[in-house]
Parts: sequence; C-alpha cells; structure tokens
Amino acid sequence: MPEKFTVIDIETENTGYDIMEDNARILSIQLNDGIKEELYYADSKTNSLGFASTKIRSMISDRFQFVGYNIINFDLAMLKKFSDIEVPRSQVTDISEMKNMVLLKNRLNKKGISLEDACRHFSVNCEHKALMKPISDRISKSPEVVAKAKFGAVKLANKRGWSADFSYKYALDKISGGMAILESYNDFIRSNASANSTFHRYAIGDVISEYQLYQKMKAG
Repeated sequence: MPEKFTVIDIETENTGYDIMEDNARILSIQLNDGIKEELYYADSKTNSLGFASTKIRSMISDRFQFVGYNIINFDLAMLKKFSDIEVPRSQVTDISEMKNMVLLKNRLNKKGISLEDACRHFSVNCEHKALMKPISDRISKSPEVVAKAKFGAVKLANKRGWSADFSYKYALDKISGGMAILESYNDFIRSNASANSTFHRYAIGDVISEYQLYQKMKAG
C-alpha cells in the first residue's frame, strides 16, 4: 500500500525574540502530499485555517503520517496551542531526527541544524529562504528594532547563559526575521493572495524543500 503522508509547515506571527513564547497566532498552514501544495491562511474565506484544521483532523483519522522539519518542537506545538489539534506521536516523522540527519549532526557536533543548512548538505534546493533576507536586513536597521533586540539579549543571556554578543545577534535575527514574515504576509493579503508574492513563495517553498529532503532521507 502506498504511504499516506503529508508534509506540513506552519508560519506564525512572531515579532519577538523568543521563537516559542512570542507567537501571537498562526498565519498559514502549508501542506504537500507530493502531488500538490496547499496553503491555508488566517485572513482567507476560501482557504481558511478552519478548513485546514478540518482537513488535518480528517487526515489524523485516516492514519496519515505528518512529515516536516523540526515539526515536533515547533509546528505541531503551534498547531496544538492555537488550533487545539494534537497529532499522535506515532503519526509524526520529524526529518531532523531521521537517521542521516542524526549522523550529520553528530559529524558536525551540533545539536540542531537549520533547514537551509540541511538542504545544502543533501543538495536540496532551498533558495526560497533568501527571499526574506532583504526585508529582514532593512528591518534590522530600525532603531526601534535594535532597542528591542538589546532588551531581548539581556533576557536571553540571563535565561540561557549565552554571551551578550551572541544573545544580541540571536534576538536581532529572530525579531527582524519575524517582522519580515509578518510584513510579507500583509503584502500577500493586499495582493489578493498572489502566488507570486514573497510570502506565498516563501511558505510554499518550505514544504517543497522538506518534501524533497524527506525523499532523500528515505532513500538513504
């Protein structure tokens, strides 16, 4: 019997320095079963997050496997927090924990690897990740954002024991990156959900790259 699965990825509204605690809402849910990619989003009447929730619950009942990169720690946690949907652990495949990914992390002596770095190591196209960089770079120069990052850096250094310099760079990256996603999402809404918009290409790009990475992990 063919494997029943979907790659799932979630974008959230998060303009803070904490990738878990500062999420305000889900902006979009992307699915890719290898046949088509789908994007459901917060301000839609035809492709709403409610429709996504209904579909995901149906897929859980139909014993689909939910695949994604770091989905245990982030995407599924957000799905539970904001949509009250809990995917059984037996129906979850986290690409970041598959055998070849674990071997790569061990070889590099890293606890975690970004999707972009993982794709680079396994020759998977992940160029969509660069779409947000010009926006986040511009935002990161804002005095208000710099001040917010400095405040967050103090909190991070005290909480996690990181150096002041690393904490500031981390906070600035998370804040400006999150604000870039929100800005591009708002542009996406104003464009009447154009498939050519930066947000659409970025969001759908994730499930395309993750699908391709998953296929490589399965192939060994």
